[in-house]
Amino acid sequence: MLVDRYGEERVQHGGLTVYTGMSAAAQVAAQDALRSGLEDLARSQGFKEPAVRIEVDRYDDLVGALHAELDTEVARRTDNKRVIWDLRKLSSDNVGDKAQASRALRLSTLTDGARVTAVVSSVDSNEDVVWLDLGTQRGRIPFKTMTWARRFSPTSFTPPPKDPADVLRKGDLVNVQINKVPVRLASDTAKLPVLDCELVPEPAVEGAIVAVDPQTRLVRAMVGGYDQERGNLIRAVQSRRQPGSSFKPIVYAAGLDAGIITPATVCPDSPVMIRDEHTGKVWKPENYEDGKFDGNITYRTALMRSKNTCSVKLIEKVGPDKVIAMAHAIGVMSDLPKNLTLALGSGDVTPLEMSNAYATIASGGYYAPPIFIRKVVDASNATLEETRAELTEVMRPSVAYVITQMMRSVVEGGTATRALVLDRPVAGKTGTSNESRNVWFGGFSPELAAMVWVGFDDNAPLGRATGGSAALPIWIRFMGRALDGVPRRDFAAPPDVVFVKVDADSGEPSEDIGSIEEVFVAGTEPTPAKQTLKPIFEEDDSGLQ
Repeated sequence: MLVDRYGEERVQHGGLTVYTGMSAAAQVAAQDALRSGLEDLARSQGFKEPAVRIEVDRYDDLVGALHAELDTEVARRTDNKRVIWDLRKLSSDNVGDKAQASRALRLSTLTDGARVTAVVSSVDSNEDVVWLDLGTQRGRIPFKTMTWARRFSPTSFTPPPKDPADVLRKGDLVNVQINKVPVRLASDTAKLPVLDCELVPEPAVEGAIVAVDPQTRLVRAMVGGYDQERGNLIRAVQSRRQPGSSFKPIVYAAGLDAGIITPATVCPDSPVMIRDEHTGKVWKPENYEDGKFDGNITYRTALMRSKNTCSVKLIEKVGPDKVIAMAHAIGVMSDLPKNLTLALGSGDVTPLEMSNAYATIASGGYYAPPIFIRKVVDASNATLEETRAELTEVMRPSVAYVITQMMRSVVEGGTATRALVLDRPVAGKTGTSNESRNVWFGGFSPELAAMVWVGFDDNAPLGRATGGSAALPIWIRFMGRALDGVPRRDFAAPPDVVFVKVDADSGEPSEDIGSIEEVFVAGTEPTPAKQTLKPIFEEDDSGLQ
């Protein structure tokens, strides 16, 4: 962005000072949450064999050269920090040449939790352990900690390993984590303690997370993938994917805005055959989350349970044009399909777009573009640019509040109840596209909106992963840290909403036991049906009273 505005030369050598919208604490939380979440998913998908291996017939020669280079590097050091080697720069291109491999050697400080690439020095099936060469130390991976490492397959079952040799071989370069470093390390290399290590999964699956402040529209955190060293693709802004059911709140908001539904309106959740007038195709939407049809339910319940049938029936009444207009107004800038499949999130969007759209809802219906760069100052301290959000009302605050309350039901009793652990008012929606090719969770508190996407870069199926199982845990980890210390605050109700007690099943006004307090855009609330009073006299056969 800076190069586009000021040119390469000025950005690199002009002495600019750039103020971004990033919160350092939130950014670290996002990086950690995404990395941990993708590794958890990778453990369930199995282990891909290491991409780089030192062949056994070259092992002694090459590893000996690496040790010689290590000794030289350690001798040059002036600090007293304990180090181990990190072989992550070794690749299939340089591992065959001693000189090139030695130049790729890196050192890493030895601390609890340190992660490095080590080399497998041996595999002991009798003792159920994998031995590692860490340069200045020896490490071991107990087999009991790597039983998750079945043969990689996201969509089918493969048997768990029975032996450490089923997973690793001598010469494999593997990513490991040092679990605990002894307080004292022996100076005699023959008596070096063994470091307990853990095999770190290298996710084939990718992900992204974007967090936006609803009031300022500052992008507080953004992570575009598991590891920047894998490539320069920033999935948060450059990858367009189907959002699945995380798009449904926009459909529902369009229905609320048009006065077609309220949270208490009843939808028949039943099988239906629909001819899409926009495509001419006959279509039978099914419920992905549970595969069941629940009969007559309210639209609040339909969103809470992510019922596809109700979303499709709603967009059929509202029309794709109004849904597209709503999506574009609140922040989704990508082209969207003008047909009924849009109800299920068939249009390709970016995580940044969805995050800002949710921020619009969180702000009470006010839109502004996301802000990455707050201010740029040149070398003479002159301000070249300064950006502040200019919020514009694009959704009635009453509609924004009602859809927020409906999205809170997703957390409080629907597909995202795990988020209750945050113990603060939050609203959100899970999303899973066809064949679990993309899984999402987006949600917000009054202070922060965040969207998480998980999927393969080649759009391959994720197997049994869903938005609730794969994306939601990342969102929870992030929000828990990003909002740590932020006072708990509820969503403020605008003046043009009303609360009415209704029957939870029928949506009709009710004061009976089990009735709930429902929120409505003023003027759309249900009123008690007028009942004809029974006469106090009975008619006799003559017609006289």
